[in-house]
Amino acid sequence: VIDNDVENNIIEFLKEENGGILVLESLDVEDRDSWLRFITNEAVNHNIPQIEKWSHSARISKKIQRRSNIETEGIYSIIYGGSDIEGQNENPDREEQQEEELLEVIPLKSSKEIDEKALIVIAEAHLLSRSLSQSELLRFGSGRLLEDAIKFLNPQSERKIVFIGDPYSLTFGKDEDSALNLETLSELYN
Repeated sequence: VIDNDVENNIIEFLKEENGGILVLESLDVEDRDSWLRFITNEAVNHNIPQIEKWSHSARISKKIQRRSNIETEGIYSIIYGGSDIEGQNENPDREEQQEEELLEVIPLKSSKEIDEKALIVIAEAHLLSRSLSQSELLRFGSGRLLEDAIKFLNPQSERKIVFIGDPYSLTFGKDEDSALNLETLSELYN
């Protein structure tokens, strides 16, 4: 928990050899945008081979672009659209199999396009949740965006992940399931 000198703590995080997760929270959108700008500018000084800036969706990316002139990519287009979900074709019982036939599942992609020592900054991360989200006809991955994002980024890699968000903003699902909740993150990522 950092109450002051956020920029110095960001620099220390970027200096670390190993991967990890940093969570930055602020009610002020200008703080969040300045942290996003600072992290991406500072990462160049720490020999980080790849810098990715993501947000919840293309719609959120457009809002960030309009207000701060910072380009981000929607996470759905990055992590989903692979050929198969691991374990998806295991033998479910007959009733589940019939339900699965009606439900289209968009599988996770492989993360091989992302360097093992990359920096991934996720803006407006309060919108990422591990709460189940699916319609009757469509589900992305497991239906739990935060879990899928962590699985995609592979906790065993040396990637650095920064979640930037508003802890008091509305989220999808329960507050405890948000990407800003440290207990939830520690369950998904050691």
